[in-house]
Amino acid sequence: MSKRALIDLCQQEASKMLVNQQYSLAIPGAIQALAFLKDIYGDGSIESVPPYLLLAEANLGLSKFQQCEEFLSLANWSILKNPTCSDAIRSQLHRNFGKLYTAQDKLDEALKELAKDIYHSSLEVGPEHIDTSGGFFHMANIFYIQNKIDNALAFYDKVVDVWYKFLGLVRNNAELAETFSEAQLREGIEMLEKIMQTRVKLLGDAHIATGEVKYTVGLLYLFLGDRDKANSYVSAAASVYKDKLGEKHPSTLDVVSVADQIQNETGLMSRGGGGVDGMEGFSELINQFPEDMPRAATQSPIPLPPRKQQGPEQRGLRRFDEDDAEWESRESVRICWAVKNVKVLLITFQEVLFCSYAKN
Repeated sequence: MSKRALIDLCQQEASKMLVNQQYSLAIPGAIQALAFLKDIYGDGSIESVPPYLLLAEANLGLSKFQQCEEFLSLANWSILKNPTCSDAIRSQLHRNFGKLYTAQDKLDEALKELAKDIYHSSLEVGPEHIDTSGGFFHMANIFYIQNKIDNALAFYDKVVDVWYKFLGLVRNNAELAETFSEAQLREGIEMLEKIMQTRVKLLGDAHIATGEVKYTVGLLYLFLGDRDKANSYVSAAASVYKDKLGEKHPSTLDVVSVADQIQNETGLMSRGGGGVDGMEGFSELINQFPEDMPRAATQSPIPLPPRKQQGPEQRGLRRFDEDDAEWESRESVRICWAVKNVKVLLITFQEVLFCSYAKN
């Protein structure tokens, strides 16, 4: 096996340990990858940044904040020495700084770092990509700590929307699954389950918002090949959809159809498989999903702009039907409206954009 292959293997194993919250076990792999990279590229190379970030995250998980900051500083120094560094790496650096500052209760600084994370990730892969969803998730956690519940729910909703759309894309392009690691997908499970717990607490277990995140979590477990957990979550979601939207509602019919397929297609899945290894059963079942997989409802009880303030760009909005318990407005408008009053976020984005233009 080549040294490059060993480096990739060490980093992959370290990432898996981090996702499983086995932080101490993540450190040896990251250190070994860093040693190999220094042998090949020397100190201060941009290639050394990923293992530095892995080591920072592992120490953060062990509550060793000083060591975490030291590794992040080393990563930042390598990036400063290499101005052509990709936006993906810059995004991960700012995300880890944001997580560190959150743990240290430096919430305003954390928000600024996460805003930069979302900015760079959006430049690299777009704002609707699952890699970007992590920034929205950590920002939502901060809003929740600050008791800005509406803003927290809006950003949690964005995370659910991104993952739901991702599963819809996989339905139309199964080869897309091969571009994502099991660690990425497990991180998605962790985020969505945290969002589900928060919605159960704030909105109730029977709320349509809770039902949809259960459905999304179930689909992701199905993607990973864990048929039992997929069955549990999708069946629970089907019960909520039936109760809140009615048995004849198109979204209810979609969810019930998937739940029935999971229960009936015995032997379709292999339990415990990874994202690619467990795709045999998923690829057969995913073809039976609805063509466009429309969301049943947006999740958060956040009002839309008053009708008198709606401009020409908002004329496509449809009204909220209280009897149907369903928001039917465009997702992007509601998210923008929720973010409108978050001054620190907007100011930070303006600063980052200004720096970017000034640099060019």
